[in-house]
Amino acid sequence: MIHEVRIGGMTSKVAAHAIEAALLAQGMLLHPLVSVLLLLCGQDVSVLGEVVRPGVYPYTLHIGCST
Repeated sequence: MIHEVRIGGMTSKVAAHAIEAALLAQGMLLHPLVSVLLLLCGQDVSVLGEVVRPGVYPYTLHIGCST
């Protein structure tokens, strides 16, 4: 619904704020609460919660792991 939010190179906290800002800017939610948790570097990411298409998506750009 908000399309792509680029979070490469951001910490988990900064990435969460960027996603919240995108949700607010598009008028999707009034008070979004987003959490980003990097458990380990892998090939897939899970999108959970009240989203249009929850599920596991491939992560194709591997630059390194940092939180």
